[in-house]
Amino acid sequence: MKRGLKTRIEAIEFYLKGSTLKETASKFNIHPVTLCRWMRWYNEKEKVFYKKPWNRPTREIEEKVMLLKEHMPSRTVREAKKILEKEGINISIKGIYDIWQRYNLVKRPIDDPFSPFGSLTSEVKWTIEYVRELLKNSKDIVTLREAARIINRLPSYPRDHEDILKELPERLLSPRRRLERLYPTFLKIPMPGYLKKIRRIRKVLEREGYLYSSIVAGVSEILALHWMRTPEVELELNTILRKRKGNLRDPVLNFELTFLAGTAYSELLQIEKAYKCVTKCRRLLRFLPHSEFYILLGDLMTFISDYKESLKFYQKALEKNPDESTRKRLFIKMVLSLVISGEYRKTLEILHKLPKVKPDDDEYETFILVQAFLSYGLGKLERGIYWVRKALEESKKEQYRNYIYSASFCLAAIARALGREKESKRILKEYIPLMKKYKLERETSILKFILRKQIIEKSLIKLPIFSLLYLLDKVVKTHKEQYYKKSLDIARRKGLLGFLHRIILFFSEPVSRLLKKGKDTGLPKGILQFPVFNSETPAYHLKFLGDMIVYKNQKYLNVRLSPKETALLIHLAQRIGEPGRSVSINELYKNFWTKSKNPSNRLSHLLIQVKRKIMLPRHLIAISSYTGEKRLINRGFYMTTDYNDFKTNLAEAKALERADQWDSAQKKYLQAFRLIRSAPFRKMYDNWSEDLRGVILNQLENETINITKSCFVHKNKISPKFLTDVKKMFKKISKISPYSDEIKKLSDNL
Repeated sequence: MKRGLKTRIEAIEFYLKGSTLKETASKFNIHPVTLCRWMRWYNEKEKVFYKKPWNRPTREIEEKVMLLKEHMPSRTVREAKKILEKEGINISIKGIYDIWQRYNLVKRPIDDPFSPFGSLTSEVKWTIEYVRELLKNSKDIVTLREAARIINRLPSYPRDHEDILKELPERLLSPRRRLERLYPTFLKIPMPGYLKKIRRIRKVLEREGYLYSSIVAGVSEILALHWMRTPEVELELNTILRKRKGNLRDPVLNFELTFLAGTAYSELLQIEKAYKCVTKCRRLLRFLPHSEFYILLGDLMTFISDYKESLKFYQKALEKNPDESTRKRLFIKMVLSLVISGEYRKTLEILHKLPKVKPDDDEYETFILVQAFLSYGLGKLERGIYWVRKALEESKKEQYRNYIYSASFCLAAIARALGREKESKRILKEYIPLMKKYKLERETSILKFILRKQIIEKSLIKLPIFSLLYLLDKVVKTHKEQYYKKSLDIARRKGLLGFLHRIILFFSEPVSRLLKKGKDTGLPKGILQFPVFNSETPAYHLKFLGDMIVYKNQKYLNVRLSPKETALLIHLAQRIGEPGRSVSINELYKNFWTKSKNPSNRLSHLLIQVKRKIMLPRHLIAISSYTGEKRLINRGFYMTTDYNDFKTNLAEAKALERADQWDSAQKKYLQAFRLIRSAPFRKMYDNWSEDLRGVILNQLENETINITKSCFVHKNKISPKFLTDVKKMFKKISKISPYSDEIKKLSDNL
C-alpha cells in the first residue's frame, strides 16, 4: 500500500525528534523496514522521496546528454550516441531520447504549442509535493533557497503547478524555471513588461549555452511582439531562431516559427512570402493533427484575408473535440470570421449558444469587435457606435494598436452611412498619421485608398482584400457593372462580404445606379435603407447640449420648438433613434402627462406638431399594439445627437491617452468639450429630462476634473494653445455647473 508524501514527512520528522523505530512504525501503521527505506531515501536522495529506476544513468551523465541537445538543437540521437561513446559513456539511442524527453527537448506538447512546460513524471510529482509540504511549514530565506535548489534540479516543470514557482523569488530560480514561471502571465500582465522579462530570460539562456531553451523563450518573445504588432522586429528575431535551430526536424517549433513569420510578412504586405508560409504550415499540419494547429492555421488565413478558408480550419479544429476553454476561444474566432464573411444569422446563432463572455476573459476584446461589426451588418448603427465605444474604453496601452483601424473604420463607416461624408473623411484623416506611427501598413493603405489618396499596386492584388478594393475602384472609374459583380464574387469566395458591406459605403455610386435600375445589389436590406443609399430616408442630427439645433440630411432646419416638443424630440432620439426601435406608450404617458386624464390626445397632438416642424413623414413613426402593448415604433428614420458624439470623443481621447498618444488625445478632448455650448434641457421638467440632465452635468463635472488631472500629468507635453482652450473651457463649464468647488480649485491651479 502506497503512502502519501505527507505521511512520509511526518513519520521521518517524528523519528528524528527522538522516537524509536518501533514507536514510529506503530504510530504511522507502517513496517519498520519501510521506515528504514524512507530514511535511506531521505539521507541519500536529497530529501526527494522518489526512487529512480535501477537502469537510469547518474545525474551527471543525464546532464551531459541533455547539454548535447541544448548546445546544438539540430543534433540527432545517433550523433549524440557517437559523441558519448568517444567519451566512454555507453548509452542506448532510446536512453538518450528518454533523457531528452524528460528535459522537454523533444516531442513538444501539441495541446499548447507555445508552452515551455514538460510532462508530469513520477519524479517531478514527488518533488513538487515535497516542496509544497516544505513551504507549508516555513517560508524563511533558508527554506526558500532549499526549495528553489530542489525545483531547479528538475529536468522539466509541468503545467498546473505554477503556484509553487510563484511562491519562490524569481532571483532564486534558474533561467528555465523563470521561463516556466513567466509563461502563464501572458496577457495577464502589461505586454511591455512581459516582453522585457522574456527577452532577458532568452539572453541569459543564450549566454549559458542553453540554445534549445533559448529558442523556446524566443518563440514566446515573438508571440509578445506579434501581440504588440511589430512585424519587422518579429522577423529579425525569427531569422535568428531559425539559424539557431539549424536542421532541427521538430514539427511543432517549425510550425510556430513559420506561422509567426507568415503573420509578420502579411502585415508588411510581403504577399508572396506570406503565401509560402501558408503552404509550409499546410504541409506541417499532416504531422500535427491537433486542434491548436488547425486554429493557428485558421488565424494565419485571416491575416491574408481569406476568412472562408479560416472557417474551414476552425471547423476542423472543432471536430477534434478540444476542451471547454479552447472551444470557447474557438467559437469567438469563428464568429469573427463569420461576421466578416457577412454571415450574420450564423454569427447570432453561435453567440446565443456561447457562455457569457466577461470583461476579464481573454476573448472579450474580440467579442466586442464582433458585436460592433454585427450591429452594423444588421443595420443597427447606434448599437454599433455603442460597441465601438466599449472597445475603446476596454483597450489598454499595449492593445490599443489593435483597435485603431477597426474603431476608426467603423466610426467613419457609420458616419458615411448616415450621409455625413465630411465627418467620415475627417475621422479617417485624423487616424492615418497614428496608424503610420504604429506601422500598420495594410490598414493605412486601405484608409488612404478610401480617401482616394492611394491606388492599389499590382503586387498587392494577390491579397483578397486588395483585390476587392481594386475591383471597386474599377467600378467607380469605368461605371461597368461587371466589375461590381466580380467584387461580389470575390467577397463571397474569400469570406469578405461583411468587409464589403462596410467599404461599399465609400463607393456608393455603383449601388445607387443599380437601385435606380431596379437591379439586385447583393446587399442586405438593413444596409440598403441607410441614408447614403436611400435619399428618402431622413437622417436627423440633434444638438441639445445647449439650445436645440436640428439638422435634417446635413441641412440646418430653422425651427422653433417649445420646451415640451424639444423634450419629446430628444426622448425619441435617445430611445428610438433608428428604424425598428420602439418605446412603450405608457412610459411616455407616465413621463410627460403623469396627472392627465387623457394623455393619448396630448401625445398625438404633440407628435403631430413635432413631425410637422422637423418635416418627418407621418408614416415613418407609428403606434403599434402587435405585442399586446402599445408602442411607438420608428419605421424608417435616423436620429443622432451631439451627446452621443460627446461620449464617443471622450472614449477616443481616453484610449489615446492610455496609449501615450497625448498629442492626439488633447485634440479629441477639445473636440468633445466644444460640443458643450450651454446648460442642456432648459425649461424641461419631465422626469426623464431631469434625470438625463443630472447624468450629463455629473458626467461633465467628472470629465472636466479628469482632463485637468491629465493636464497636470502631461504638463511637459501640453501646447500653449491647448492650455488656452482648456482655460476657456473652464469658464464655460463654471457657468453650466457653478456649484462645483473642485472645478474652481483645479481651475485656479492650472
